[in-house]
Amino acid sequence: MRIDRVHRPGAIKVLIAEVPALLAAVVRQSVDEQPDMMVVAQVGSPEQLRKALHDESVDVVVTSSPREALRSHFQTLLFGPTPLPIVSLSLDGSCIDVYGRWTARGVGISGLTRLIREAVASTQPRIGG
Repeated sequence: MRIDRVHRPGAIKVLIAEVPALLAAVVRQSVDEQPDMMVVAQVGSPEQLRKALHDESVDVVVTSSPREALRSHFQTLLFGPTPLPIVSLSLDGSCIDVYGRWTARGVGISGLTRLIREAVASTQPRIGG
């Protein structure tokens, strides 16, 4: 498990979970290039995911899946006391699914940071309405 300890105030906190190394490196680079985002942890198992969620403040989880359905430990995050949006990448990085209070689909790694922002924004309380 890799934990990044440099936290930028107000940044969207991204946890990378169970993503193959090469794809995780692309995700990390894409997030690191954004001034309003940061990777707080990168984990490789459900146990490490639970520990990181306990130890770190997280706004969104980015994972990968060989099929369209989310694995059960990620589905649990959607319906917990504080639901977390999940961004799921296809293993080749060509398709992105977002699960949360709404669902969205994107294509290509270039749309990743936009979808992360939208996923986190959808969890924020609305002011005045």
